[in-house]
Amino acid sequence: MVPHRPHQRDRNVGRFLPGICLLGWLLIPQSVLLACELTPKPESGHHLAYVLDPRESTIRFDADARLHTFTGVVGQLSGRVRLLSAPLASKAAGCVEIEASSLTTGIAMRDNKMGRSHLHTDRFPTILFTLSGVDLVEPKSGGHYTATLRGSLMLHGVTALLLIPTKVVLTEQRLVVEGAVPLRLSTFQIPIPSLLFIPMKDEVMVSFKVVAVPE
Repeated sequence: MVPHRPHQRDRNVGRFLPGICLLGWLLIPQSVLLACELTPKPESGHHLAYVLDPRESTIRFDADARLHTFTGVVGQLSGRVRLLSAPLASKAAGCVEIEASSLTTGIAMRDNKMGRSHLHTDRFPTILFTLSGVDLVEPKSGGHYTATLRGSLMLHGVTALLLIPTKVVLTEQRLVVEGAVPLRLSTFQIPIPSLLFIPMKDEVMVSFKVVAVPE
């Protein structure tokens, strides 16, 4: 039996295959690379899985432009949450993914400039919050809790760690998490907008009500 000898073309393809794979990875849109994925399930402990309900969930930011204030809202978001029973509650996992271009303030011209010149949504189309744990869980009554979320926010290509105090309602039908956190534009290297040569304040307040249902 005559042994198979690779054709010269086959050898060339094999030689360039790693480079082809790398090029393909680089060409994948960032929104795909940053898909909301949870960490692997723990080997032990009961867990509950939820998926975010985008129709019931709201995320907004309030900005102070000194001469006036304005509010922005998120139009496109998705996410998942996995809760673990005690004593593993601190190892809860979750993620919320936002389409950066879906942020609107009610004025189309301002929205276009915000996306083009400040958020640079063509290069950074996705905003991603990844929950790494829950601390200071304090039961109240009727499935109500207070807790501090621990996680990271990737915005404008920059990742920063966050601690967010929240109010939580957990029932068999849904999970509701409400909270607010101040963010500095400079932390995420976002150019600060100005109006009539007066820059808006660096800090914006982000508030949210995230509703999730059993997966």
